[in-house]
Amino acid sequence: MKEFITKHKFGLITAFLIGLICVLPQIIFIATLGNDYRGIHILQTPNESGYIAIMQEILDGHPRVASMPFFEYKDGGSPLLPPTLAYIYTAPAQILGVSLINIVIASKFVFPALLFLLVYLLSYELMKIDNEADNRLRAFFAMVTGILIVFGFDLVDYNSIISYIIGRFSPQGFLIWTRPINPVSGAILLFLFLFSLNRFNFKKKKWWILCCSLSLALMMASYVFSWTLAVVVLGLYSFGSLMKKKWKVFFSYVSILIFAILFSLPYWINVIRASQMDWYSEAAARIGMFFTHAPHLNKFTITMALLFLIVTFIAYYKRILARPFPPWWRLSIILLLSCLIVYNQQVITGREIWYYHYVFYTIPFAYAVFMLLLWHVVRLIYPRVALFVVVGILCASVSLGIFQQVSAYTNFVSLYTEKQDYRDIFDFFNNQAEKDCVVLIREELNFWDNLIPTFTHCNLYYSSENQSVLADPDDFYHRYLSVLRLNGVREEDIEKFIFENKSEVESALLFQLQRTLGFPDTKLEKRILSMPEDYRDFIKKDFYTALSKFRIDYILSKGELDVKVMADLPSLRKVYANHGLVVYKF
Repeated sequence: MKEFITKHKFGLITAFLIGLICVLPQIIFIATLGNDYRGIHILQTPNESGYIAIMQEILDGHPRVASMPFFEYKDGGSPLLPPTLAYIYTAPAQILGVSLINIVIASKFVFPALLFLLVYLLSYELMKIDNEADNRLRAFFAMVTGILIVFGFDLVDYNSIISYIIGRFSPQGFLIWTRPINPVSGAILLFLFLFSLNRFNFKKKKWWILCCSLSLALMMASYVFSWTLAVVVLGLYSFGSLMKKKWKVFFSYVSILIFAILFSLPYWINVIRASQMDWYSEAAARIGMFFTHAPHLNKFTITMALLFLIVTFIAYYKRILARPFPPWWRLSIILLLSCLIVYNQQVITGREIWYYHYVFYTIPFAYAVFMLLLWHVVRLIYPRVALFVVVGILCASVSLGIFQQVSAYTNFVSLYTEKQDYRDIFDFFNNQAEKDCVVLIREELNFWDNLIPTFTHCNLYYSSENQSVLADPDDFYHRYLSVLRLNGVREEDIEKFIFENKSEVESALLFQLQRTLGFPDTKLEKRILSMPEDYRDFIKKDFYTALSKFRIDYILSKGELDVKVMADLPSLRKVYANHGLVVYKF
């Protein structure tokens, strides 16, 4: 350990600084508010409140999390997406008695730092050369690789970068690797898998087979976009060893996959059970399952693949790269091929899953390959050019990372300062409402969506987070009509409402996620066409009876409920009023 720390002290220091920059906005926010901070941090990563709500479900005694927002369907079936990695957060909260929110905030330091460290160590190994005098420069290149992946992830989005530079708009969220659970956990496991696989290729020790299997098993049980990439990488290595008739190595690769499947067997059993339940195909389509043979061309991956081929040709021509090709080259081509395969496997299989999420890992893969090319080829031909490019990458990555953190903080610090008052209503539901109570929310903005299950022991009557819930879509339709009626949408205005709020209506009622990419959703189109007549029929029903189709205990409203609504629900009793929020007992 002492030797490791001495050898990689600058990498360890950089990892600490990266973690600090990632968590610093939350620390500054809490420190600035002082006693006014009441446990509501700045939730400005995509779907952060939903991920925390999943963790809260576990703490509330629903370990399978079959239905995060809704009371119904919680314990009666298998979850479409088991909450495997959520236990990394809930276990310390239960064992140490630490607040879940504090665990989440701490993870914003630990996980980005760990991701950087794994990328750095893998890059350092792959940049190994005979000349020991270049070890400091090697460490520098490896550190820049990690910084590029953690801080410079969005550099490929050139349209946004140009907009930032000219001041058209600024980032609205923190770095993606500060988001709880995924994609950061998947990235950590993926690079741990690559590091272990690379070590096995060098050392041939069975210990590394176990490490590969465990990391792959955790990916299998948590995030399809990471483990499918890992399996393709493993498959390409296996194919190479098979072609060379290296049977011992081939069977070692196969054993990694077998052990991974065995270690993750509870997950696969759950998948089989879930697939036999009603509405499985409906939920799978809502979350991104799609049947198509159409190819997808990712511009960045293709560009990097072409660049790799060009640089390889130049290196081979200049005799910098000689056959048999070195390990770094073999891994590089395998990473690029893996990216191309996962984007286009549906050409053969006819099935794809929301491929947009693959960018979380294909971009880091391409970045790593680019840095290896700079080190092993460009540095040897044009050393000053390579150093200039690496320093430029370092400056651009650090600048973007800090800019993104600062922008998200300054854009939302006022909003979340005001929202500290919401702790009062959270305390009301936690202390005075029965556990697993159900709340129907009336508010113009969607700020409340998921905050009730995130910060309390209660559930929601209606939530947009219904994608992975195995339930009849008609249930969600009924809940949405209830919300429209609660919000005072009149029957004569329903066509106008649908026209003016088309995006909201489609998001609430979609049957397949690929609708957002322009693919037809015939079920959704039929539902929207029938919605005006359905709503008029719904208005005619007794509102109390209609709401009682599902469990409901409270109605939370921003301001007093409409007089017409109160007339339709005469038994409502006001039990809380503060900060412009009113709670009625149903």
